Amino acid sequence: FFQAHFPFISHNYSPASGVMDPEFVTNIDALYIILFQVMVSSVVMKMKPLRSMMSGFLVCAVGMSLTLAFQNVLFTMIAILVFSLGEMAGSPKITEYIGRIAPVDKKALYMGYSFIPVFLGNVLAGIISGSVYQQMSDKVMIVRKYVEEKGLSIPEGLSNNAYFDEAARQSGMSPHELTDFLWNTYHPSQIWMVLMVVGVGAAFALFVYDRVTSRSESIIFAGMKKQAFIFYPLLLLLLFMLFAGGLVYGAVSIPVESVVNILLGEGTERLAWQNIVLQSRFPQAVTALL
Repeated sequence: FFQAHFPFISHNYSPASGVMDPEFVTNIDALYIILFQVMVSSVVMKMKPLRSMMSGFLVCAVGMSLTLAFQNVLFTMIAILVFSLGEMAGSPKITEYIGRIAPVDKKALYMGYSFIPVFLGNVLAGIISGSVYQQMSDKVMIVRKYVEEKGLSIPEGLSNNAYFDEAARQSGMSPHELTDFLWNTYHPSQIWMVLMVVGVGAAFALFVYDRVTSRSESIIFAGMKKQAFIFYPLLLLLLFMLFAGGLVYGAVSIPVESVVNILLGEGTERLAWQNIVLQSRFPQAVTALL
C-alpha cells in the first residue's frame, strides 16, 4: 500500500518490500493526537472526568480490537484513529481528575501516585498478556503448530524469520501467501475479544467507582478514598488476572457474590477477598500464566 501510494514512507520506514517498521505504525497514533487533540478536548472539556474516562476507555477498546479484525492497511489506520480518539478523550481527564481530588498541599504527590497503574501495567503485562497472546495469536507459535500438523521437516537453530520462510518454501507458498493462509485457518484475530474484555472491564470498574463515590457529598472523604483507590484497583487487577489465567488454565471461576460484597462494602470484606482467591483457583491461574 505505502509502496504504491506513498513511496517516500515506504523508502524511509520499510526494511523490506511489504514490511513496515512497527515504530512507524505506532507513531500514527501520535500523528492523530497532534492533529485532533484540540478538537476532541473542545468536545469533552464539559464532561465530568469519570464519564469522559469511561467513554475514552470504551472507544480505546473498540479501536484496539478493530486493529485485529482485518489485514487491510487502510482499515488498520482507521482503527488506530478510533483508538486515538478514545485516548484523547480519556487521558487528559485522568490528570484533571487527580488534580481535583488531591488536597491543595499534596497535588504533586497525587500526580506521582497516578503513575502507579502505568508501573503495574509494565510489570504485569508480560505475565498476564504474554501467555494469552502466545496461545492465541503469536505468529511463531502458529507456524510451528502448522509445521507439526503438516509433518514438515525444518532444521533446528533457524531464526524465526528463516523458520517461517523455510516453512513457506516447503509448503509451496510465498511468505505472504503463508501469512494469509495462517490468518484464515487459525484465526489469530480472535484475541480482539480479550482486548475488548479488558477495555469494557476497565470502563465498568470506573462506572462502579463513580456510583459508589457519588453517594457521598464529596469524594475526598478519607474512608471513601481509601476504598476507591486501594481496593477497587486491586479487585480489577485480580479479576483480570483470573480472566487471563482462565484462558490458559481453563478452569477458573469467579465468585460473583464476593465481588459484589466488596464493591458495595457489605459483609466481611476480608472473608470476601479470601473467597475470591480460594474459590476461583487463583493460585492455579497464576501458575498457568507463569
